[in-house]
Amino acid sequence: MVGHYNPRRSVGLILVLCPAIAGVFVLLLVPSGVSGLLVGALIAVVGAALTVRYTAKYTWVQGSYPPEVLGRLTSNVYLFTGATASVAVLLIGTLSVQVSLSNLLLLTGVGLIGGAILSVALPSIRRMAF
Repeated sequence: MVGHYNPRRSVGLILVLCPAIAGVFVLLLVPSGVSGLLVGALIAVVGAALTVRYTAKYTWVQGSYPPEVLGRLTSNVYLFTGATASVAVLLIGTLSVQVSLSNLLLLTGVGLIGGAILSVALPSIRRMAF
């Protein structure tokens, strides 16, 4: 039943919109007077947007390649995205002792939105579908 709502023809759009949505909601965390309940709600939206993005990406991989290469392809996708995420965590951790939380949130939000804008410039991302 849930598969019926799988937007197979708009994976590229999802890969562009979800990081942009997450970035906007991260930027909403920047003001220091935000209540704890609102922070939780904003972080939930960020998590949901990024989960939709990851799900769309891996669904596209599974739907676009023959089964005999999926193991190798999926492991490479996990390797490269995991390695870059680890570098990002190290960078944020290092910056956290020198930069305020507001500035880290600003950097993260702008980075997510910038990545979304960059992916709009890549026709291969925009046209992703299966």
